[in-house]
Amino acid sequence: MRTIGGKFTISCDGTAYYGQGTFKYSMGFDKREAMMGSHGKNVGWKTSPQVPYISGELLDDGSFSLADINSMENSTITLDLANGKQVVLRGAYSTNENGLEVDTDGKISVKFEGASMEEVLAL
Repeated sequence: MRTIGGKFTISCDGTAYYGQGTFKYSMGFDKREAMMGSHGKNVGWKTSPQVPYISGELLDDGSFSLADINSMENSTITLDLANGKQVVLRGAYSTNENGLEVDTDGKISVKFEGASMEEVLAL
C-alpha cells in the first residue's frame, strides 16, 4: 500500500513555509454548467474558464511578515504531497481574499492564484 494523504510541504519561490490542515488546489480546468432547454431537459453544457489556485493555512512562525505574503506576485508556489505528487503554480500572486486574516493561534488563511499549474506525478 502507498501513502495517499498526510504530510505535505509548501514553498513560495523556494522558501519553505509551515502549513497546517488541508491545502486545496485546482488545476483551473474549465467549469462545465448544464444548459436547460425550454422543455426542461438538459440539452448540453457551457464552459467557463477558471483560474488555477492553491489555498490553505500557513503558520506564522515569526520568520516572515504579512507584507511578504501580500507582496507576492509572479511567484512559484510548490506543494509537495504525501503521495509523491508535486503541484507547481507559476505566475502566482496572493489574492488576499480575507485580508490575510491571522488568528491568535498564528494561522494565516492564504490563497494563491496564478497563470498556470502543473502536476508532476509520483514515480
